[in-house]
Amino acid sequence: MTPTEEQNLAIAERLWFNGASIAITYAGNREKAEAVIETIKKNGMHAIAIQANLSHTDEVTKLFDAAQ
Repeated sequence: MTPTEEQNLAIAERLWFNGASIAITYAGNREKAEAVIETIKKNGMHAIAIQANLSHTDEVTKLFDAAQ
């Protein structure tokens, strides 16, 4: 795990313990997103992976719909 990935996991843990739901976004590398989800699950949390290109407004809308 890279330092950035470790930092992101720490942020996810903090959010999770404060009651937030965790959604991981990815543009094209689903395998990488699933690996992140597995790491989160190993740390006792739940998360989902959602494919979205954040530069497209319609995909951002779909992202929020899926995350709810």
